[in-house]
Amino acid sequence: MRFGHETAEMQYNPFLVSGHQQLSGTLRNRCVPGRVLPADPGPGTTRPAIRWGNTHMSTCVRSRRGLVAASALVAALSLAAVTPALAGTGTIRTPHAVAHAASEPMAQGDPRSVSQRVADFYGAYIDTIWDGEDPASGASLQALKAFYLSADARRKVAAYEARQHADGILFAQNVPVKWRVAYTGSGAGQATSRVTLTWSDGRNARVTRIDVRSDLETRKITDLRPVR
Repeated sequence: MRFGHETAEMQYNPFLVSGHQQLSGTLRNRCVPGRVLPADPGPGTTRPAIRWGNTHMSTCVRSRRGLVAASALVAALSLAAVTPALAGTGTIRTPHAVAHAASEPMAQGDPRSVSQRVADFYGAYIDTIWDGEDPASGASLQALKAFYLSADARRKVAAYEARQHADGILFAQNVPVKWRVAYTGSGAGQATSRVTLTWSDGRNARVTRIDVRSDLETRKITDLRPVR
C-alpha cells in the first residue's frame, strides 16, 4: 500500500500459519501505538517504515480486516475438511434399520438363469405377502404366479391351497423373514433349485426348504415340493 512517498509491503498467506494465535499475533504486533510497522525491503533496498498515527490509521484498519478475512477463510477450510466425514452420520436411523442396512448384500441378477428366476419369484412373492395391506397385493400375487409358474404348476398350487388351507408357494400360513435360493442341478431339460425359508430372527430360527423344478427352455417353474 502507498501513502505519498512512503511504501510498506505486508504479505500474508493463511495457508502458511500454524493457527489463529500465530496469525493474530503477527498482525497485532504491527498495529500497537508507538510500534514501528516493519517493511519488507528487497536485497539492497531501504524503505521507510510507517508509524501509527492519525494519518496512517487505515493501515491497522486494513490489517484487522485482513485478520477477520483470514480467520473466516481458515474456518471455511476447516468446515470443508470436516463436512465429508460427517456426511455419513447426518441421517438418524433406528438400531433395527441400521442393522438390516449393514447386513444387506449387493443384489444382482441374470434373466437367462432359471435359478435367478426362482429367486426373483420368491423375493417378489414374499414382499407382496409381507405388505399384504396394500390394495394391489392380491392382484400382484396372481400376476406373479401367472408369469413365473407353468399352467400345470398353478393347478398343483391351487389344489394344495384348497386342501391344506395354506399358501401353496411357501407351504405355510405365515410369512418368512428371510429367503435364499441355491442351484442344485439340471438334466433332461430341467433345472432344480433349493429354496430355504427362515421364519424368525435369532440363532434358533425355524427353517424350511422347498425343491423347485424349472424348465430350461421356458424358464417357468414346473413343480414345487417341500423338503421333509
